Amino acid sequence: MTYQYLNGKKKKKLARPSVVLLRYEEGNDTPTVSAQGTGHIAQQIMNLAKANNIPIEQNSQLLDNLLDMDFGDQVPPQFYQVLAETLLMLKEMEKN
Repeated sequence: MTYQYLNGKKKKKLARPSVVLLRYEEGNDTPTVSAQGTGHIAQQIMNLAKANNIPIEQNSQLLDNLLDMDFGDQVPPQFYQVLAETLLMLKEMEKN
């Protein structure tokens, strides 16, 4: 089944799956959007992430908001809490 929804800000119809990649470098204040993809491209990105043991966070509400951002945009403060929780979870996974 293919789900479709309307990305509010850009007014584009997008097909799931969708992904947003964030990049955080120590020393920078905030993470930035480093890539976005939907449909076939999103599936390829997820396959590469799985093949390289890169964890994938599934949060549709956060995804919908991040899809409104452009490449290179800094993540706004209202998402810091969710991202901090995700980073802590990833660090715990790396320890195990």
